Amino acid sequence: MKKRIRQTVWIFAAVVLLLSGCQKQEKKSVRLVVTGGLASDELFKVNQDVMTVPEAKILLMTGLAKYRNLYGDGVLQETFGDQTLEDSVKEKTLTLLGEIMIMDQMASKYQIALSQEERTKVKEAAAEYIASLNDEETGFCQADEEDAGRLIRRIALADKVFAELTAEEEIEVSDDEARVVTFRHIMIKKTTEDAYTKILTIQDLLSQGADFDSAAEQYSEDVRTEYTVGRGELDAGLEDEIFSMEDGEMSIVLESSEGYHIVLCVSSFNREATEQNKKVLLAQMKWEAFEETYNAFARKQTCEFKEQRWEEIHLDGQDISGTKFYDIYENYF
Repeated sequence: MKKRIRQTVWIFAAVVLLLSGCQKQEKKSVRLVVTGGLASDELFKVNQDVMTVPEAKILLMTGLAKYRNLYGDGVLQETFGDQTLEDSVKEKTLTLLGEIMIMDQMASKYQIALSQEERTKVKEAAAEYIASLNDEETGFCQADEEDAGRLIRRIALADKVFAELTAEEEIEVSDDEARVVTFRHIMIKKTTEDAYTKILTIQDLLSQGADFDSAAEQYSEDVRTEYTVGRGELDAGLEDEIFSMEDGEMSIVLESSEGYHIVLCVSSFNREATEQNKKVLLAQMKWEAFEETYNAFARKQTCEFKEQRWEEIHLDGQDISGTKFYDIYENYF
């Protein structure tokens, strides 16, 4: 079990960052050459290694479907910052695809290869994934078992490169460093002069026995009432208070850059989320140790990229909800 967690930690972290909208530390990228010279079903080419459009669509479909399943059909065209959510996911997917391609090239340099057992798992995982797709999902990505197998092989090899080149790094992440808490809150934004008066009135109602969830629904000016967060995700002052609370404890009025809060601690130690966060933090720390080697190699590579073909890909209302790719991958690797 320990070996399995270590080997899949890179792709696990990469996917969490892709689906959460977070960014990994910027790395020295390959030289990207936009070209129209690749075949119609080819998207990337690094040296003689080609990634096809169906392979790329599998990862893109997984990321886009995740958001649409959670927030509805229209969310992909919502604008966040200066781009739509769809464009943001496409951009991050493209970065992930590039990393996979480069790490597979590194495998040749460091003589790292999949074992016969791992190659057998690749075939089994590909068959299971393709069987999980509905007709519209198959139509969107236009992938068969061979396409899925190539992608799974690439990711498994990239994971193995990462695992073997960081195997000597003695890095540990404690429960406290990775601790994730779940809380509910009532927030009044600092948009009016009487904001502080409003939150004090709510605090008084709660002290008299008002139900917290009902008060949050009625008064809170945040669209969400419940959050699950790790360290570094909140204003420092707010974080210190919330991470010191016990289960079921309600805070005094707290202040952040956005407003005033009353917090109810739901779980001071979300075990499942903490274990997942520990894997992400471990991958990030290992990446810092790995990135000098990665960057030195990546700078020497040239990637041909068919940009126009990528820009033409959109998820337009199809009955697509397939997000099983990474689950199936982790079941085998």
